[in-house]
Amino acid sequence: PDGPAWTTAGGRSALDALAELAPAYVGTDAGQAGKVARAVSLAGGDPRAFGGLDLIAIIEAAYDPATGRYHPSFAFRHTLAVEALHRAGVEVPPAAIMALRLAQLPDGGWFWSFNQDAGAERSDVDTTGRVLLLLGGLLDVRDPCAYRLAGAYLSGMQLPGGWNDGQTEGAPANANSTALALAGLNAAGIDPQGALYQKGGQDVRTTLLTFQEPSGAF
Repeated sequence: PDGPAWTTAGGRSALDALAELAPAYVGTDAGQAGKVARAVSLAGGDPRAFGGLDLIAIIEAAYDPATGRYHPSFAFRHTLAVEALHRAGVEVPPAAIMALRLAQLPDGGWFWSFNQDAGAERSDVDTTGRVLLLLGGLLDVRDPCAYRLAGAYLSGMQLPGGWNDGQTEGAPANANSTALALAGLNAAGIDPQGALYQKGGQDVRTTLLTFQEPSGAF
């Protein structure tokens, strides 16, 4: 993202743009900082010195040792903060991992908020995929029972081929939810091409490719 293929005629790269946008976007939010920091780390940059920010310090300052959370209410943003620390080579506190494991709901998935009064009577597809990707893939947490429950939840929420967010009744499948579910299943060691995920005669990967637009974007 800092190379010639991503650089305009004016000499501005995608990473330059991110550095300019980051301060207003991040503020003091650990999840927003995590979203930027993981991109910086993967691009070979330094998340401790990017756009005039120490993104890792912002994340660490938000940590609540009493709850293990990097965000008081948003589980989805907590996953972004934890991923950013891991990708930056910073040790993730065990309590931060346990906070996610304890947030799994009876239906097998995860909800975007830690707070039950926010409407967490059922999980959502996007957060479930994110948590599986983080725990099962990046952090290599072994919990096959939890992952089987999550896999069953995702199977139950699947539309023909793909997924919507699981919260918007009647909404069609979309690229974002489908990609997050697919990535999460793979990370948890569950075959998304298996019989559980063959809905309407369409397999998941084929469905994901149908969301690609003529521009090449999804």
